[in-house]
Amino acid sequence: MRTKAIIFALLTAISVSLSAQSDYSSYLNKALEKLEAGDCDDAQKWYNVYKELSGETKPSVQVLIDDCKSAKVKKYSIGEKIQIEGTKFKVAYLDPSKEHGFAVYERTSSKTIDNSVKFYGNAHLITLSELNQIIPNRLLLGLRGSYWTATVAKTSNKESEIRYYVKNVETGKENSILCREGKDGYHYLLYVISF
Repeated sequence: MRTKAIIFALLTAISVSLSAQSDYSSYLNKALEKLEAGDCDDAQKWYNVYKELSGETKPSVQVLIDDCKSAKVKKYSIGEKIQIEGTKFKVAYLDPSKEHGFAVYERTSSKTIDNSVKFYGNAHLITLSELNQIIPNRLLLGLRGSYWTATVAKTSNKESEIRYYVKNVETGKENSILCREGKDGYHYLLYVISF
């Protein structure tokens, strides 16, 4: 509410003081209207037009636009649940800004792996490198046991003879397992998607 009152007061004061100077005040008014509606990007565009045409700046308006933008930036934390493509993923890794990274979704376990389980919507089966990157966060993510990875350990001309890395996130032990062998028990399927 306080921001709206400030915007309204600025809008009124600027309109009165600028109406006699030029027609450029309409661009500033439009910027303030967009700001009041919560449209930070359009407010910035209209304010930029005002600055360019009038050759003047209104630092208080830019401060309000910057505040609007920073309030809209979502910061994430490791383990936080986020909805992506209708599925609840957990934030598994974040860049230094804590605004972007990748999230994981754990599905059932499987004795074998084939092309049908390599993707879950736009998410892909985690690679060994990605798994290694999130292992320090395994407790926050609730990860335990061994996970299939999409990283090929040994190729073959026959799809049924390809070996993939499986890694235990608790012990750090890596195995190379034949994708259709199924002799080494079940391993979890962990899917990753960038956001």
